[in-house]
Amino acid sequence: MRQAGDFDNAISDYGRAIELAPDRADYQAALDEVSKIKGDPDLANAEQELLKQRRWTAPQHAELSAMAKPSSPLAQFPSPTSAPAPGGSQWPPSGSGPASTGTSPFHAAPNPYDGSALTLGAQAVTHAQRGQFSTALAELDQAIAQNGQISGLYDARAYVLMRMAQLDRAKADIDRALAIDPNNLDAQAHAANLLDDQGEHARALAEYDRILSTNPQHIPAHIGKGAVLLSLGQFERALAEFDRALAITPNTMQVDALVARGLALALKGRLKEANANVERALELGPDHAKALLGQGLVLLASKQLDRAITVLGRSIADGSEDPMVFVLRGKALAQTGALDRAIADFDQALKWRPRNAEALAARGAIWMKKKDYARALADLDQSIESQPTISGYLVRGVVHETQGKCSLAMADYRQARELKAGGTLEVQAQAAAKSRLDQYARHKSCGPAGEHRLAGDDGSPLVVQDPGVAPTATADKVGLFRGTL
Repeated sequence: MRQAGDFDNAISDYGRAIELAPDRADYQAALDEVSKIKGDPDLANAEQELLKQRRWTAPQHAELSAMAKPSSPLAQFPSPTSAPAPGGSQWPPSGSGPASTGTSPFHAAPNPYDGSALTLGAQAVTHAQRGQFSTALAELDQAIAQNGQISGLYDARAYVLMRMAQLDRAKADIDRALAIDPNNLDAQAHAANLLDDQGEHARALAEYDRILSTNPQHIPAHIGKGAVLLSLGQFERALAEFDRALAITPNTMQVDALVARGLALALKGRLKEANANVERALELGPDHAKALLGQGLVLLASKQLDRAITVLGRSIADGSEDPMVFVLRGKALAQTGALDRAIADFDQALKWRPRNAEALAARGAIWMKKKDYARALADLDQSIESQPTISGYLVRGVVHETQGKCSLAMADYRQARELKAGGTLEVQAQAAAKSRLDQYARHKSCGPAGEHRLAGDDGSPLVVQDPGVAPTATADKVGLFRGTL
């Protein structure tokens, strides 16, 4: 652990940080300030005395976003110095200040020269943005061991834990972050994320509105609020929130906002516009796992299967541990007929997140195609128990109908009919369920259905992609929306 006033190690740490991010003028300013203090005995003695007496208060950090490229994964870190921003504007150390856009997870720490912990935090965010959650978690554990009084380190670790579906541990870290800095709006936004994950959408929206009443420029709150609205099927309101996030400047979270907007457009069937958003996100963050995931989903929805497999494979090759990357590639592989490879991807997704409803439903659909109905039902039962979806009920109904179990099939189709459709693909799946109910009401019979029976009376297809294999409106805020860094 770096000791307070350890100027030599502070200089070494900032030198390493500059190697990692040579364009960061604020890191150079920090190095210059520490070197100046070390070189002046009077300044050094005064600084040591302040630190010994624990009377140090957080400096007013510069607005770093104005000095960093939006695509830089280090653009979210405050400088441990008080170097002025262009024009002399100052940025509060906490996310509660009026100039804060919520793009920095790090808040005030007792030791202003603890460059080592900040460097580890910067590395962790880079790895987290690439989907390398285990590595990021180890780095944040080490950073917190070095300095356990930085609110943003706990908040950043909470983000990683949420992406790993370790929600209890994430909540504990959010609580620690807020205990250190009750005004940390980024941590408050992550707390709202957890409420949304637990199905408490009204409370989550209220929390985001409260954060935005405190700071209308808080980007994570706009993105999080948009995600809740999207999950409730309120597409236009969700798009408006994502647009508000993109309109805020300076903005180091354009990738997150663009991907969120792209997903909303994709679920609305506006694939050309969706693709433009994710393409722009990839320009800003070529290795950003969310950008790759967003593009993979848009390509899959537009039936560009080979391109989707390639894009998602890039993220996997880069070490991504995000289960949705494997789920989407598995769905693309399934539609090319590579069923065994698809099952392998779903297996990997379920290794990372055992109760992932999307992976279970998609794997169940493949077992149905393979006529392994026992495995299909086992997966579909678990998927519906974890998260009831229109496509889940539809596919399970098809399995029951294929086996001649008409009452069970119609019960599932009725469940699919009653749920609220959240996007064009869910609308199509719901139409297929309604069609099966209508045909049963007229003919009072059902039988081996299979995927070819998912059509209207005129034979026109009601589901353009295999049920359970297409990306659905539930398409996982876990991968695309759960928190921001």
